[in-house]
Amino acid sequence: MRLKKMLAGLLSVAMLVSAVPVAVSAEADDAITFGVICSITGNFPLAGENTQKGVNLALKEINEAGGVLGKELKVSFQDDQGNQTGGMNAVNRLISEKVVAIIGPNMSSNVIAMSDVVASSKMPTLVGGTSPKIEDLGNEYIFRIRPSDNITASAAAQFMCEEQGVKKLGLIYNTDDFGTGAKGVIEEYLADKDVELIAEGVNSGDTDLSGQITKMMAEDVEGMIYWGHDAEVAILARQVNELGLEIPIVTSGSLPQVVSAIDGTYIDGWYVALDECMNEPRKEIEDFVEAYKKEYEDSMPELYAAAFYGATKLLADAIERAGSTDSEAICKALKETKDFPGIIGAYNYQENHDMLSNCSIMQYDVDKNEIFVSNITVE
Repeated sequence: MRLKKMLAGLLSVAMLVSAVPVAVSAEADDAITFGVICSITGNFPLAGENTQKGVNLALKEINEAGGVLGKELKVSFQDDQGNQTGGMNAVNRLISEKVVAIIGPNMSSNVIAMSDVVASSKMPTLVGGTSPKIEDLGNEYIFRIRPSDNITASAAAQFMCEEQGVKKLGLIYNTDDFGTGAKGVIEEYLADKDVELIAEGVNSGDTDLSGQITKMMAEDVEGMIYWGHDAEVAILARQVNELGLEIPIVTSGSLPQVVSAIDGTYIDGWYVALDECMNEPRKEIEDFVEAYKKEYEDSMPELYAAAFYGATKLLADAIERAGSTDSEAICKALKETKDFPGIIGAYNYQENHDMLSNCSIMQYDVDKNEIFVSNITVE
């Protein structure tokens, strides 16, 4: 009877223990797993698809070369659905999976929303969001792997003034945080330059920009910057052509997103300031483009594929240098990064946790071919 009671007690304890969920680390004996947050559904599924392609190609190359710390590197993709709620759900899922680090998201609003969770969990996170507000978070665990809007806007102004010789510069900008932030950066760049700035704002959803364009023509600006979103830049291109404004024009990275829907004659000669031009004659880019085309049926890589391919390679390198998957060790290795070759440019840690300080200027011809012009480093 006593033996039966002891067995029953042991059985009860065993059942209780088995009912308690046990968190399993993402570092197994034979693999190391990191997470990626991207927009697989929602308004930006193409960005998510390209992100996954870039990450998967990098993973394939890393594992074929022996993995990380002698183990296979694996990824857990999570969908942020293009919104903050989805972003919070994604980061919480990855933390519960005990991944060793996170890459993404790309949307600045999602980065900002999940910042406190990243900090409290001490999760090394390599983000693609470009808003200057990310720097203001002061989050020790967030590292930016794309150039911030401060970098690209400043590079656009530098290009127009130094390479185009513009002395009277026009600026049409969106009145949201994205556009007004760029306006402030451009004004700061011009503060000690002998260049006059003529600035006009537009709102998201505006369907007529002729008033702003006419103002630029009346002021006889010698060159113009447009800093806004996809829909408005398409309208700008058509109306600039209709009104006959013929000056050098450089836009934010919104133009490549809609170029397929724009008449090539509208943007012939236009410049774009963006992360990287895939036609730049640099070995890292040439090798990446060749590998990407081979892996994905001769398709040409774009911004997100390039950015997150590079981020995956950077993370793997940091873990290898750390000699550990401990979060503090990974962060320390990331802070010690110097001249690590990426697709967008060489990664170098900066005190504001940005890993890049350069961007590219490219130009379109009448056939909408992308032509590399220069790579500008902003001091």
